[in-house]
Amino acid sequence: EEQRMAHRLDLLGRVRWLMGDASRAAEHAEALCGFPVEPSNIQFFREGAMLSLELGKPDPAERGLKALIEIERKWPSTHSSGARFHIDGEIGRHLEKLGRWEAAGKCFVQVLTLKGTLFKRHFAGFYVLAMFHQARCLKNLSQFSESLRLFDRVLSQWAPASAFPILD
Repeated sequence: EEQRMAHRLDLLGRVRWLMGDASRAAEHAEALCGFPVEPSNIQFFREGAMLSLELGKPDPAERGLKALIEIERKWPSTHSSGARFHIDGEIGRHLEKLGRWEAAGKCFVQVLTLKGTLFKRHFAGFYVLAMFHQARCLKNLSQFSESLRLFDRVLSQWAPASAFPILD
């Protein structure tokens, strides 16, 4: 019954958002991020966090992220860590949009510190994308030498892809 209610909240939240009813959509996002911290609710924490960020309301997303971190700690899996990486990065992107470069950079640094786990269990491109966003944050914080170093690393990672026409 709880799963059915969560699916309903997720779908209704998206519909309300598309219809321009942001306040009701935010209520649904809030409810999704308030479910019990259990592995069966990973999808709902993720969806609630994404919806709240799309609405410009980061507080429910932060609660969703905390729940995902707790789930990852208690029940580690590629699914739980992938969901956590995803929301951590999305919160960082949200903070970038607000010009909160230092806070955004911290989100990307958290992703970068998990390099081994990322390469072992997830798409390696996440690491490069996190490095790219971290470099942007450093540039906006006037830390040009460190920013340039990271941009050079991003280019060195993606340069071999130029041999594949699909990526041009």
